Amino acid sequence: MRRLAVTAAVAAILALGCEDDGLSNDEARLTLLLTDAPGDVTAAVVTISSIYLQGGSENDEATDEPGRVYLRTEPVTTDLLTLVDDVATLVDGAVIPAGDYGQIRFVIEGAYLEVETDDGFEVFSTPGYAEAPETVHGELKCPSCSQSGIKVNFQGALNLEGDDETVLVDFDVSETFGKEAGNSGKWIMQPSLKGSRVENP
Repeated sequence: MRRLAVTAAVAAILALGCEDDGLSNDEARLTLLLTDAPGDVTAAVVTISSIYLQGGSENDEATDEPGRVYLRTEPVTTDLLTLVDDVATLVDGAVIPAGDYGQIRFVIEGAYLEVETDDGFEVFSTPGYAEAPETVHGELKCPSCSQSGIKVNFQGALNLEGDDETVLVDFDVSETFGKEAGNSGKWIMQPSLKGSRVENP
């Protein structure tokens, strides 16, 4: 797959805990923010249908899914390239069971990419995506977007115990969108998300 020559990156910052958190010893509080850096793509719109922690010792209370704790289940749509000097709050103060988690996962409901070509602008969309423009020039494939979710892995377990910690999740647009191999004319979306802890001052 040929990658787009862009430098845009999406940073999701997870802030855990606060001074007067009112939490019990087996809870933690989490806030999720989303931001972006400038790039050369005209538009990269995604709808995130849910966000969840994976790998905990308890099942989600609402769905009873093993090892899963949902942070957000209300869909949110954003153009990744509009978040240059701003942040979008995806999760605000969610109280979760304290413990070790292996991953954060983003479930992508749909997406479209607008690119500039020699003949003008072209749009490539995942099939049936309601947020796509009326005129779509081709398909944007995303094999794992809406199933188990896009994985954000960490080095070792992500230990959430209610302390004031920050985790940075980097959504690298330059590694996410590219032309499918061959001459199909389709584009493919293979999201690249990396997570790491950030030292607080």
